[in-house]
Amino acid sequence: MREDDNFKVPIVLPSDHHIRKLLESRRIIKKIIKTCIICQRLSVKQPEILEGTLPEDRAKNASIFEVIGVDVAGRLIINENKKVWILIITCAVYRAVDLELLMSLSTDNFILALRRFIASSGRPSIINSDNGTNFIGMDNSLKTINLRRLEMSFTPITWKFIPPTAPWWGGFWERLIGLLKRILRKVLGRTSLNYQEMETILCDCDSQLNSRPLIYVRLVTIQTIYIH
Repeated sequence: MREDDNFKVPIVLPSDHHIRKLLESRRIIKKIIKTCIICQRLSVKQPEILEGTLPEDRAKNASIFEVIGVDVAGRLIINENKKVWILIITCAVYRAVDLELLMSLSTDNFILALRRFIASSGRPSIINSDNGTNFIGMDNSLKTINLRRLEMSFTPITWKFIPPTAPWWGGFWERLIGLLKRILRKVLGRTSLNYQEMETILCDCDSQLNSRPLIYVRLVTIQTIYIH
């Protein structure tokens, strides 16, 4: 049969013929995937969201720990079934971290931890946090201080709360809480420590977090040239 005959008298297969199904398998598979709800759910493309600009407090030229974010992680169980929490304080500009151990979530315990932080790292001018009751209580306590009566020249600490239903506003400290929990899971496991041992572990975690690279580190091969 010549090529012209193939054009004039083409081979016609019925719609249910197995050869036609094999030839059209690609289209059939696409149709099945398109109508499958599970496949659509697993193959959905993530929406591309443009990154917003950083707030002025996080991009300005400031001293370390001058602008901070605070949050509480926990709870942890130490010896004698005592409960402790971890106060994480991070610099909003340089991403440094300070960890303090809390015996409770009361405002008084938070004030003591903040005093320890200020004594070792300096006094912040802006504190960012969520709407925890201990943070709100601390902010109310700061508002009651009469600086003129105390004859103090420094400006009061500005406390900024994120919106109650927008936890992603505190992403820069939530990310560090995730790193801290990962370290504690690997180090502690099911071990139960006393208070001093837990403080020591937190110091080690503090050191590890503060030595982390802020950007991806590329390995560069350095060739040494010897001159004879």
